[in-house]
Amino acid sequence: MNLFSEIEGRSGEDLTSAVLRFLILRSQEVREKFRDLVSEKSNQGPIVMQAEFSCRLEVPMKSNQNGPEQQQNSGSGRIDLLIQTDNAIIGVENKLDANFQLDQPEKYRQRLEQLAQSQSNSGGLKQYALVILAPGDRHGEISERIKNYKHLAHYIQLDWEKLLDQFGESCSKNSDRISQTLIDQLKDYIIDNRRTFWPKDLSARHLQGVFNPQGVQGEFIRKLANIFPGSRIGTGKTTTGYHPDIPPHPDSTLQEIAWLGFASKNGLCGNVKYDSELILATTKSPTVQPPPPSLRSITMKTQWWGDRQMHVWAIDYDGNEDWKRPETWRNLFKFLL
Repeated sequence: MNLFSEIEGRSGEDLTSAVLRFLILRSQEVREKFRDLVSEKSNQGPIVMQAEFSCRLEVPMKSNQNGPEQQQNSGSGRIDLLIQTDNAIIGVENKLDANFQLDQPEKYRQRLEQLAQSQSNSGGLKQYALVILAPGDRHGEISERIKNYKHLAHYIQLDWEKLLDQFGESCSKNSDRISQTLIDQLKDYIIDNRRTFWPKDLSARHLQGVFNPQGVQGEFIRKLANIFPGSRIGTGKTTTGYHPDIPPHPDSTLQEIAWLGFASKNGLCGNVKYDSELILATTKSPTVQPPPPSLRSITMKTQWWGDRQMHVWAIDYDGNEDWKRPETWRNLFKFLL
């Protein structure tokens, strides 16, 4: 097993998942520590790794609920790691920066349960768990999302930083310098990745300057698309952006629509300040009034969605260091997305 072949061409969550798999397969200490942590938090009993152990990357999850198994779209139907042991099925969903998609993580838990049931035999029912692995500063956000789930006992939260610290302690006791060095590098990568969420040369001048979808503006939209998943990014004469997924309105049968991206002043009117504006447009009414002060109400010249009302805001970036953190953007849009 070669590390470089595992991580070639990967970045962000894909890269960190691949390195985690490499560590689990390479180091017995890492493997046993991971097993012990999951066993302790799941309260389903000890996980046994004697006759069977496998750890696969980006595994398509399939469902038997509607007839023959149908593979889901790669963007929403692959779990980052799938670990199988003598008596357990463990899924790992790596949430370094990205938000959950509309039906995550509950659909993964359901499919892990199906997989556990299908592999159970006279020896007993296999236990299963969905591990949500994220930076520590997302712990409260994830706890809030899953706290009311019926099968909460099958969800396990692990913080990247604490997990890697414990891996490092286990490897240092056995003088596994290679794994320990890799763990340290992975920790540094995760910290740096979050610090550099904001593109290095993105400033107020770039963010609010001339419309340039091929430059740093397009780069930043790709960053936002990792946090707020949705459709593919599209570019026109006056806009570059995409449609992020948003939850349906509980009292409406209409599909809620949103668009996030840069727009040239040629496609805007009203409260326009700059040649290019970073805007959020949606049919969904805000749940909090008034919206955050960083959102400035604006109007688009073209009514994109027929006779449906559009709520459109421009984002006023003030150069504060907090804008470099994914959490700032997540908090900015949480009343809508």
